[in-house]
Amino acid sequence: EVLIRWETKKGKVILPDEFIPQCETNGVITPLTFQLINTVARDIHKLEALHGKTLPYYFSINISASVLQDPELIDITRSALAHYHITPHNIAFELTERSPIDNIEQAEKNCQKLNAMGVQIKLDDVGNGHCDLLSLQRLQATTIKIDKVFIADIGSSNANTIIKSLAAFAEQAEVEIIAEGIETQQQAEILLDIGIRYHQGFLYSKPMPFDLLINDKHFNV
Repeated sequence: EVLIRWETKKGKVILPDEFIPQCETNGVITPLTFQLINTVARDIHKLEALHGKTLPYYFSINISASVLQDPELIDITRSALAHYHITPHNIAFELTERSPIDNIEQAEKNCQKLNAMGVQIKLDDVGNGHCDLLSLQRLQATTIKIDKVFIADIGSSNANTIIKSLAAFAEQAEVEIIAEGIETQQQAEILLDIGIRYHQGFLYSKPMPFDLLINDKHFNV
């Protein structure tokens, strides 16, 4: 998952929870996301040049509802893929849950075009946001991600019931399910017992700059 950080001139790192909501409010989130798409495409190109082959991974970019329903998103994405000569399967968009989709019809059209291109749509923070599971169908999402608030409380009857329900739904809907916010081996083992094999969290790796990712021993191609 691609994470964005804001570093001030004095070197202070500001986390996205502190500035993304403001960017969504004032409209800056759209050009910021478009710039991020190009940056990620450029970095994927660098990795492929380094390893001499197409990467088998996808890199997920968080995307707000307002950006998902912007028609320009299609041209920006297509242009970035073409300019850096990368395949669509290398990029996925994760719809964040901070705000509702105002124009579901336009968002649906955009998702149809993105899916046709080969770019996956994923629903982030399922169970703790604005998107309901109906969005899974309308937006042609291929993946749901369980919000970390449920993982933090894993082991309690309420949290486990919700997680098992989401896992059962994902199986019936034939979509991928990912649990995020995994910090302990116990959490990982409970999720495996439930049947959730894809995990994300500090247990496996902490966020790192792109320059460190290139040399990370766990990043194999």
